[in-house]
Amino acid sequence: MGELDRPRPPQAATAVARDAPSRPVVAVSAHEEQVVRPGERGASSVRLAGSRYVDALSRVGAVAVLVPAVQDLDERTARRIVGSVDALVLTGGGDVAGRWFGEPDHPAIGPVDAARDVTELGLAEAALADGVPVLGVCRGMQVLAVAAGGSVEQHLPDRLGQDDHRGGAAPDGLHRHDVATVVGSRARGLLGPSFTARCHHHQGVGRLGPFVASAWSADGVCEVIELAGGRSPFAIGIQSHPETVPDDRLFAALVAAAATDRARAVS
Repeated sequence: MGELDRPRPPQAATAVARDAPSRPVVAVSAHEEQVVRPGERGASSVRLAGSRYVDALSRVGAVAVLVPAVQDLDERTARRIVGSVDALVLTGGGDVAGRWFGEPDHPAIGPVDAARDVTELGLAEAALADGVPVLGVCRGMQVLAVAAGGSVEQHLPDRLGQDDHRGGAAPDGLHRHDVATVVGSRARGLLGPSFTARCHHHQGVGRLGPFVASAWSADGVCEVIELAGGRSPFAIGIQSHPETVPDDRLFAALVAAAATDRARAVS
């Protein structure tokens, strides 16, 4: 047996593992969903973030840490949470209450989760303030806009005259449609000139704040937002659900941005 063929002693293997770069850690906003298990009469509440987000992050080499919603998350704690991870994902789900952007709730608004609004807006504000890479999905895109001083268009059918984006007729409840990205945008570079979206929503982004719209549906719904300027911190919102395809391009870009920021911080 040659020198190179000899098995390494356990301590050598441990040293190699210790020297290997750690995987990026991504905070994922969690929320409560009502689920009914087989054999049970009523629904039981389980805190979930959606396994598909966790799976998507795992596929691109990251580890997800779930952050549950709490009623009283303060700014200092939100910044400590965001500062302890490499990136943030704001997940999809229910409607954002109008009070967060100075409007009464629309009559068509669904049930709102006050704790989730407080927590996710706090995390989004912290990520934007500290330049931590952040990806917002569906509701998460709207949270990003509101956290930056923008607003939510509370009921798209009022403007569109149809409710296709809610996707109720599809077997999986998701509406499929083509989306065109804006020339020169970060979305164009990551997703190409167009992509097929899968969505389920009746709200959209209204005022953009510091964000710019970088993709649109044919019926005039803003589908992707991003911070203006190619060198801006990674902050992207997408109205559809790439985690359901699966389409990992945005998750991979988020993790790559987190790795770049971490390398820059230690250099």
